[in-house]
Amino acid sequence: MWSWWPGSVAGPWATCTEVHPEHRGRGIGTTIITAAEGLARQLGHEKLALGVGIDNPRAHRLYLRLGYTDWGHGTVATSYASYLPDGTVRRFAETLHVLTKTLTHASDGAEPNPRAH
Repeated sequence: MWSWWPGSVAGPWATCTEVHPEHRGRGIGTTIITAAEGLARQLGHEKLALGVGIDNPRAHRLYLRLGYTDWGHGTVATSYASYLPDGTVRRFAETLHVLTKTLTHASDGAEPNPRAH
């Protein structure tokens, strides 16, 4: 999904990622983010951004461990919708830390793609 906030990073954002609580701690989140990074890299992008709720320190630690850093413009207030089986839509407010990562050609620390958008 593409998103834009004033002062934000243009380019791809990994959004709406979540691992079911019963399956956390098994490397699934790492696999999802690594796959998103690979796709962004394959499409010629040199950066990937994501938002993580201020009330989600476990995911925040994961992203930091994967090499993401704070974007330097503070938190962002946003909202999302949850669609229930009966068709009800519930809306929630959320405050996010925005994190970015400069992507390399490979996990060996190669330089970012010079053709990146």
